[in-house]
Amino acid sequence: MTEVLRIDAKSCTGCRLCEIVCSVKKTGSVNSARSRIRVVRLGGSSGYLPVVHRRDLAVIMAGDIGPGRATMFEEYRRTGLAQCDFCGGDPACAKACQAHALRYERCAQEEVG
Repeated sequence: MTEVLRIDAKSCTGCRLCEIVCSVKKTGSVNSARSRIRVVRLGGSSGYLPVVHRRDLAVIMAGDIGPGRATMFEEYRRTGLAQCDFCGGDPACAKACQAHALRYERCAQEEVG
């Protein structure tokens, strides 16, 4: 089984609650700069994009986010984010997301591709 964080960028409101709860869980303090997830504001009125970094990236974008967002996601996740471990199988970011833009799942490897 593979751990997956499904990201529905179209549902993200940009509240950054995921960043706050991640930083508290991982560092014991409110410091979004030290969280393992970032919410990036996209240009124009195209919304927000939650980004996580995992060496064995198992993150699935829900729906058609468009090539620009997919490229931005790939570029941004490589820039200085600490390695995400999905909080040992109980990710604080997904539990805290009131917009349901983040969803943690375990699925078969063939479902990820």
